[in-house]
Order: sequence, then C-alpha cells, then structure tokens
Amino acid sequence: DFRVAQTTNFSDSTDVLDFLKSKGISIDKKRFSTVNLSKRNSANFGYLPLHNDDVLVVSTWWDAHIASQLPLRRKFLYLIQDYEPIFYNNSDKSVLSEQTYHSEKFIPLLNTEILYKYFVNKDYEYIKKNAIWFEPAPGVANTQSTKTINTNEKILFLYARPNVDRNLFINSMRALDLAFQDEVMKKDNWKLFSAGTTGVPSVKLTSGHIVKNLGKMKIEDYYTFAKTVDLALSPMLAPHPNYPTLEFASLGALVVSTKWETKQNLDFYSPNILMADPTPEGMALKLIEAAKISNSIRLKNFKNNHINFDWPTSLQTAIIKVAELYK
Repeated sequence: DFRVAQTTNFSDSTDVLDFLKSKGISIDKKRFSTVNLSKRNSANFGYLPLHNDDVLVVSTWWDAHIASQLPLRRKFLYLIQDYEPIFYNNSDKSVLSEQTYHSEKFIPLLNTEILYKYFVNKDYEYIKKNAIWFEPAPGVANTQSTKTINTNEKILFLYARPNVDRNLFINSMRALDLAFQDEVMKKDNWKLFSAGTTGVPSVKLTSGHIVKNLGKMKIEDYYTFAKTVDLALSPMLAPHPNYPTLEFASLGALVVSTKWETKQNLDFYSPNILMADPTPEGMALKLIEAAKISNSIRLKNFKNNHINFDWPTSLQTAIIKVAELYK
C-alpha cells in the first residue's frame, strides 16, 4: 500500500495518482491513502501508525530530522533532491538540515549524479559510500522529429521565483535588462515572459521590452507554453540542475543556467544548455551568446540531447538497488 503522510499542508485528493499515471506509473486507488500530520503542535501530536515492515520515504530535511529519531526497524529512504542547508541563512534550520546527512539511519537516494558528486566533494563519507543516484525524467514529450522554429518572432522565458533565493530573481532581471540593450538582441522581434510565482508584476526593461508574468501556471498550460519558447533563463545557485532547465532543453529551447561550485556545465544533458557565472553580467553574456546560435545548430544540438522522458525506465536501476537493500 502507498500512504502519503502530509506534514506541511493537507489534501485528500487523489490527483497524485493521475499525475503518476501520466508519467507511466500506475497505482490502484484502493491501495492509496493519506495521513494528515500538518496540524500537529505541542498540544496536538501527529500520530503515524507503522508496521515493522513499512518503508518510510522522506524527501525533505525536516521529515528526515523526525525520521532519524523514530524507532524504525528498517532504515528510512532519504530522497535527497538538493543540498538543503543553503536554502537558509546561518541559522537553526541550516544546522538541523545539515545534520540529517550524518545520522546514518537512512538509505541515501540522490536525484542526479551531479548532486551525488557534490556530496562526495564535500566529504560526506556515509553518503559517498552508500548512496544510490538516478537521473530524473523531466523531459516533456519528445518532439525532436517535429520541432519547428518560428522565424517571425522569438520568445524568451524567465523562471521567476522571487520567494526562492537560489533562483536569483533580482540578478536575472538585471541580466535581462543588460542583455536587451545589446545590438545582438535588437536584431530579432522578442517577446518576454516569466512564470513560476503569482503576484509578480510585469516589468518594463530599459530597452522598452515588457517581461510579462504568467504567474503560477497549470502544468498542462506550462507544457503547451514551453513548446513555444526559444530561449529560457533558468538560474539555480545550487548543485542541482533545476527541472525547468532540463524541461525547456528537452523541447528544443536554448537555456541559460548558472554555475555553482561543482556544477560547472550541463552539456552532458544537452548541448543547448549554456552555463553562466551567477551575476547579471555573466548571465547577460550567455543570453547574447545563445541568441547568436543559428537555428540549424540549435536543432542539431537538440537531436543530441540526453534528457530522460520515461520515469519507470529512469528509476529502474536505482529502485532495483533499493529493493535489494530492503530484502
């Protein structure tokens, strides 16, 4: 059975099963349930009934922090999707999240090899020796054989999340302002859009271009829009390549993302991903460089992508290894 214990908010919707089904993973609704632990506090504990054979899976540091204190017969599975201590300033949260990587009461399952290499570089010996990693499948339905490029206008997209520090919203806006003052960008008819967060105003650049915010988009609308994008700016000041970077590259767009420590290039995913220094000037230079790439080179690079589209295939090797450890 598949139980989802929700610790920060709650919904008893089974949309998650429909989403998984759309990704090729089918689960019987009779075997799915939810547990509401989101209202727990010092006077109202959250109780999670467990069987000795249950496998506990966590995907955030605060759940890993709790799981490491439970009297579990089996190690819990810790899905590590980024290096979470950098999400905070120097604080209790930063310290507590970093401590979860040292408990040794978990099986580390890391999202991407490049993230695993970061933990190795930082000398997390337990994770280095015991981690299983997988390459995700964020690729949107493969359109390599049908990709067309609009020659009348070009569309630029900014992944805009001002509330998520590592996405560098302010520096990204400054980068766009610098880039669109360059003669290279003036040669084409550009339309600029942002999305990712509601409440972000549309912004007028020095060049006169308007960055129109589309807000928090429904996933179907997002994919439809993504197929029209020529150039995406998707910053990520973290060791993990964010999914929009891979999603837009999987659809044939040129993408500018940012370097950080062990993440210096992502061309092993796609030659159409350009890595910039995480500064306005660095990102602007790469946007201009991307704009110079011809349509023929862009399409040639597109056909040399190595971005997964199928989750069951992407997870298969890792899940077999995990299953062996739980036997």
